[in-house]
Amino acid sequence: MADASFDVVVIGGGHQGLIAANYMVRNGYTVGLFEQRRELGGGGATESRPISGFLGNPCAHVAGLWASPVNQDFKLHERGLNYIFPPVHASMVFPDGRCIVSYRSIDWDKETGMVVPQPDIIEKNIKEVERISPSDADVMAKLAADGKVWEWGFAAMQVLWNPPALPDEIDPIEALIADPNSGIDRRHQFMSATEYVCDLFESDELRAHSLRMLGSAGIYPDDAAPLPVMLSNVPQQVFGSAAVYTKGALIMPSMPFRGL
Repeated sequence: MADASFDVVVIGGGHQGLIAANYMVRNGYTVGLFEQRRELGGGGATESRPISGFLGNPCAHVAGLWASPVNQDFKLHERGLNYIFPPVHASMVFPDGRCIVSYRSIDWDKETGMVVPQPDIIEKNIKEVERISPSDADVMAKLAADGKVWEWGFAAMQVLWNPPALPDEIDPIEALIADPNSGIDRRHQFMSATEYVCDLFESDELRAHSLRMLGSAGIYPDDAAPLPVMLSNVPQQVFGSAAVYTKGALIMPSMPFRGL
């Protein structure tokens, strides 16, 4: 193995390493992929944790990979990968006994990757927010009515799931920032997660609900994360974008790539 030669070497056999390696193989490169663990899968693999006698995943707990074009490019649904879209997307219970529930508000076509919002569920989620904060419900209703929340989400997905724009190109997020009618404040790209959710919402409850969603994406309250990551989580997920699990185990997204 020491004298093996490859066009490309990928270090790490998690989901992203496997995806990158398979795209390069598809385009004619010879690829060597190296993983120090006993199995492929990265954060979705299974280890003995948190203590002896228990099994758990070292990182992943939901499968955001469903939104990636890799599903259609490699027809992963034909290779055994199936996603579960639970009806409840997220929830939070507050110290005074009140709660907020965000219901899944999209349908997803596994063959085309097409995402279709469900207006009745969006309205249901706005009503949920209204129980906590009528002013924040008004903000959400306005974003839903003029379609801005879906413009933001689509632009974020385009940036997150595609190669970076070329030097002479403007990516979809930059286009939104430059558009005075997009509803995005230029300051948002420099804000911490806390500053961002406080700028969007008035109530402490919805701010906490939003920060919890950002936390599930690895963004801590004081982090100034890339704007596409912020937009794909808040307000997109407050509207019930989708928390998705894989049928079988979280390692399943990596399984189809092992035989490609």
